[in-house]
Amino acid sequence: MSIFEFIGYDPRKVRYFTLIISSFFAGISGGLAAINFEIVSAESVSAVRSGDGLLFTFIGGVASFSGPILGAIAGGLLTIKLSDFTMAWQLYLGVFFILFVMYAPTGLAGMIAANWRVLRGGKFGRILPGWLAVGASVAVSLVGAVILVELSYAYTFGSQKAAAIKLLASLDGSSYAAMWATGVALLLAGALWFIKVRKSFLHDWDAVNAEITAAEFGSTS
Repeated sequence: MSIFEFIGYDPRKVRYFTLIISSFFAGISGGLAAINFEIVSAESVSAVRSGDGLLFTFIGGVASFSGPILGAIAGGLLTIKLSDFTMAWQLYLGVFFILFVMYAPTGLAGMIAANWRVLRGGKFGRILPGWLAVGASVAVSLVGAVILVELSYAYTFGSQKAAAIKLLASLDGSSYAAMWATGVALLLAGALWFIKVRKSFLHDWDAVNAEITAAEFGSTS
């Protein structure tokens, strides 16, 4: 017996209505895409296009209605806007997806909902320093990783294929060797910093959520 049957719902009806609703929104999306691009080709229903939809849905969050919307926005920025600056955009998209799989399986919508719960509980100030530290460590690692990736693409395909590396070179005029060293140093420093602050952040996060859960159960009892 499934959980739906246990609480009095017919699982077949739940799946049936889920299919109807998802097909409705898929049809609306396809119609709007045809109006926007004024063409529908085999690429529109290809495996790559279907994979993009699944990828963006997971990034946004599969457990909420707004998750695929947020994932489509984030994925669109990575695929459309980022591709104007570097040919490594697919690598960045893949790493972005892997990070969500490892550290935020509930997606963007789940992260927003979890932080909104803490904010409503009036305890967001306790985890804000940890959030800032985690964000700063990720930003440092990200800068180092971007430098290394762009240098690798510039070395493999030529500097004209890595727009970001030309921007970095125009800013400080550093040699490739110095930029390699800078990228490695930033990546390692950010990673070590992340490992250090992640444990304390998770401890504070679990403590705050436990207090909120206890308060919610206390108010309902």
